[in-house]
Amino acid sequence: MFDSVELAARAYDVMVWRYDGATVPRNFFDVDNLAAAEFVAPPFSVVTRAEERAVRREYMRMSIRNRDEAEMAAFRSAHPQHVAEELEFYAQLAVQRAAVAASRPSSSSVLPPTIVVDDSSDDDDPDWIDKLVAEMEAEEAA
Repeated sequence: MFDSVELAARAYDVMVWRYDGATVPRNFFDVDNLAAAEFVAPPFSVVTRAEERAVRREYMRMSIRNRDEAEMAAFRSAHPQHVAEELEFYAQLAVQRAAVAASRPSSSSVLPPTIVVDDSSDDDDPDWIDKLVAEMEAEEAA
């Protein structure tokens, strides 16, 4: 991508000088060698398809995160009672945990009990964004 049509045409002329010499038609005839063409045209980089896909994937991730945060903010403003109840729940949980920790003897070498949690749900899958992006790319390709 170039900022102007002229810059794109100048970059084309640089490529003509670099790979074909002067045998291919050029856009500008005020430049008569490769060094002059490279001086007039700004340096540019070639982006591979893989790099382009990686950038697009990262933009999609950022878009998903931003949309998720916006929807969570909308939920918080639409349902302040739910937010207050959740904050109260976690405050009570912190008090309960502090009470349990205070009642436990500090010099005890007894390990706390192990709590087994069924984590078979995919709700907390850390790769959910990758899966969503892959689905979106598949839909886009179809």
